[in-house]
Amino acid sequence: MITGASRGIGLAIAQAFSQPDSEFDNIVLVARDGKRLDEAKQEVARIAGNKAVHTIVSDLGQPGFQNALFETVDALGLKLTSIINNAGFTAPCSYNDITEEDLDMTLQVNVKAPILIVRDARRRGHKLDYIVNISSTAGMNGRPNWTTYSASKAAILAASESMQEEFAPEGTEVLRISPGRCATDLRKTLAPDEDPTTIMQPSAVADGLRFMMSDQGKIIRHQNVVFR
Repeated sequence: MITGASRGIGLAIAQAFSQPDSEFDNIVLVARDGKRLDEAKQEVARIAGNKAVHTIVSDLGQPGFQNALFETVDALGLKLTSIINNAGFTAPCSYNDITEEDLDMTLQVNVKAPILIVRDARRRGHKLDYIVNISSTAGMNGRPNWTTYSASKAAILAASESMQEEFAPEGTEVLRISPGRCATDLRKTLAPDEDPTTIMQPSAVADGLRFMMSDQGKIIRHQNVVFR
């Protein structure tokens, strides 16, 4: 199950894990925009072959979203083995212009939602092999005008470390990745004047994650991996 799967890195990951040699039989795409999600499903289905592609419209910015999300997962008869927390939100501004509403939304989508998704999956008996929490280099080094975003991404890195320590005895691998500049819609919000053709593409992040989840990628799994 991939959140923020209708575009950018989320869509690229869905495409990568829908390849014929992927171990997954079902791909679950989660996003808030139903129209974009339908378009993403068509793109992924063209690659997926015999794999099943499911969509769930869910707004991670709404408190309690996880209840309906997992009710839909149950209705589909799916048992999740991997969760990729990719959805993100940002509203960059100068420090004095930060509003409580934007701060709450940033923390809700970027921190609370991943934690609650993992919690509810475990509570409902989903045996997870992998949890992937996508942070950012902005969570490692703060940027001017990105205070809320940087804080949220630093928080999910710390939460991921705690998850790894707690879940390791159960066999669950918790992966942390921090992409640098990547050509996504969110990046356009952060750096509107940047030429997206000059920076990393979402497919590169997807390929890197697929390597990390392969047998060869075991040696780098238990650290925050930066993609640039």
